[in-house]
Amino acid sequence: MKTATIFSIRLKKRRRELNLTMTELGNACGLTHGCISQYESGFREPGYDTLLKLSSILRVTVDYLLGRSEYSMNDLLADDRMFELLGGMMHLSYDKRHMLLTFFEALKVFEKEKREKMKMTEHGIPEKIRYKISGNGSLL
Repeated sequence: MKTATIFSIRLKKRRRELNLTMTELGNACGLTHGCISQYESGFREPGYDTLLKLSSILRVTVDYLLGRSEYSMNDLLADDRMFELLGGMMHLSYDKRHMLLTFFEALKVFEKEKREKMKMTEHGIPEKIRYKISGNGSLL
């Protein structure tokens, strides 16, 4: 028996979140119930075109299904502020969207560099936070 993969686990989880049966998902993709069952049990993996169809129907990214990302689009859209931001971006010109995305990339680099420079305790707690929490420098 084949073991479950990240893909098979996430496919099944997302299908259930959307209250879809294997037959309904299969029909939407042009596949059979048995094919979806094989994907979910790890016996078979989809080709590129099928993977794109599945991600579109399940409203997640291919990266999420394959385990390359921890978050699905559904996770992002569940946050009202993120939903509003993404909706607002659609009304911006291409240049302004590009500017916003460039700013976001710069923030990610800044945060990464900040984390790398931060002194950490042996328990993975930033030194500054440890002292603020305990007052005497000991861990709580």
